Amino acid sequence: MKTFADHQQKTIWQGKMWIAGFALLLLLTYFMGISKTIQVYSEKKHYKTQLATFEQWQKSQPEMDVQQFSAKDAGAVQVALFSEITRLASELEVTVSNIIEPHAYAQSGMEVNLYEVECKGSFKALLTLVHQLESNFADGRMLGYEFDKRKDLKTRKTELFMRFWVQSLGEKSK
Repeated sequence: MKTFADHQQKTIWQGKMWIAGFALLLLLTYFMGISKTIQVYSEKKHYKTQLATFEQWQKSQPEMDVQQFSAKDAGAVQVALFSEITRLASELEVTVSNIIEPHAYAQSGMEVNLYEVECKGSFKALLTLVHQLESNFADGRMLGYEFDKRKDLKTRKTELFMRFWVQSLGEKSK
């Protein structure tokens, strides 16, 4: 037969289990949600201070003057570019298949020339050509390149073509 003391101990033990379960639940919610929220708020505060510092730095920097760029004659750049491409193409066994007429436009008071060239060859040779132009050609910058695989109908072979664009600054536009 159960006594009143046994019943009282059982209810005390059940109460302790409820408290322990509630404490465990609070602990889990802290680790699962609240700690992440606190971490995100501290990161947000850190990023706000970084943004304020960057904005102060940006305001303190002088505006970039277009005149500090060296302007080159478009014809000289074109000759230098095409002589460099033909030299590299002969070294790497790449064929220059198409040279499109340069496109010239004005931007920020300067004349900008855009050259488009299409070459044919192996993937490794074409990538080496791009790398050499990006690192060694100082009169302009490589804007981008695009690979295209085409099938020659006469020989029934697939050939890899690469089209790339080089941009250079010309003389001041009037």
